[in-house]
Amino acid sequence: LLSEDALNDFFLPAQDCVKPVEVHKTQQDSSIKVDEAGKHWEVGKDGTEHALETASITLNDCLACSGCVTTAESVLIGLQSWSEVARVLAEVTVDAVSPSGRTRIVVASISPQSIASIAASFNLPRTTTFRKLKTLLKSLGFTHVVSTNPGREVSLHHASQEFLRRRKEGITGPLLAGACPGWICYAEKQKSSILPAISRVRSPQQLTGRMLKDVLTRELGCARREVVHVAIMPCFDKKLEASRQEFQEEEVRDVDTVVTSAEVVEMIRESGCLFRELQEDGSSFGPESGRQPGSSSGGYLAHIMKEAAWALHGIRLGSVEDDPRIRITKQRSPKLKEYELLDSDGQTLLRFAEAYGFRQITSLTQKMAPKATNSRRQVKRVDYDYVEVMACESGCINGGGQVKPPVD
Repeated sequence: LLSEDALNDFFLPAQDCVKPVEVHKTQQDSSIKVDEAGKHWEVGKDGTEHALETASITLNDCLACSGCVTTAESVLIGLQSWSEVARVLAEVTVDAVSPSGRTRIVVASISPQSIASIAASFNLPRTTTFRKLKTLLKSLGFTHVVSTNPGREVSLHHASQEFLRRRKEGITGPLLAGACPGWICYAEKQKSSILPAISRVRSPQQLTGRMLKDVLTRELGCARREVVHVAIMPCFDKKLEASRQEFQEEEVRDVDTVVTSAEVVEMIRESGCLFRELQEDGSSFGPESGRQPGSSSGGYLAHIMKEAAWALHGIRLGSVEDDPRIRITKQRSPKLKEYELLDSDGQTLLRFAEAYGFRQITSLTQKMAPKATNSRRQVKRVDYDYVEVMACESGCINGGGQVKPPVD
């Protein structure tokens, strides 16, 4: 049964951190004293004093800790913000020694969901908004401004190949999308038994960061740490994702800082910039951010269903929302939608689903959990082939970092 406590979409950090700190034990007897300034000292038996260093816990430590589950907004806003971006830009100077001619190359990538949110905020078309953002960001010191669509295309390709490979290897059970960091954090902390079912494909944010740094370091001949990548995203949890140690190359993050759509709009308004009057930068460094097929969360379900329908059953699909061979069913909540690919006799060939929001995630993970030996209630098992899982109830387009609509 679902409990009220399990349905909250926001989990605050635990009051007490349980991350163990490495302690170097010594054989000699000693005591600890605190001086008037609050500094801690180790006092030996012979009266000698040794200053103790303050133990520190980093964000990476928290990612490896099971002490609390958190969407981490309140913590991460202070660690990755526009003020941090402004500081980096202010420190960039000319460097005749560097192959790039600058001490650092600062680049930005923007998600389609952020483009849509910022465009709605200024009542502009999305392509126009993207081009004006390029003008603005380059005037602030960014050398390149790109869409995350190239990374999205790579992510979708790898996701479909992963799905087909699992089918070929006879792996049973649904494959769960892994692009939402809020959902991944929840699964790692609370539902470790389903981790093998989660996709290993990197998100568009991380793939874009890896490709940007690979291309720029190769073309400019500079060191990887000289390229600073700022990602503009619809979600505060993307800050958490960028901080994970597995998303590093040569100990350099693929994404250095994440700022949200709302933070960008706040920066624009506080600076007094007349955004609507900016010129449009039509220069190209990769494809522009236009309308993309699929859901508001990257289109994983639509893309994988099309690829699987063709590869496994020889069926070419159009739009998954309109194709008559796909039966769409909304369950009790509109946040859970089922997509069934039917054959000519109406038999189900593939069954996919969208599970948006923690209500649906909780229900999904309960159905996938190992059966309890003393369970008094039979829980219907999951029979989906693929589930697009997102923590936000309307997907990424409704992320916590999007610009809030005006309140009447």
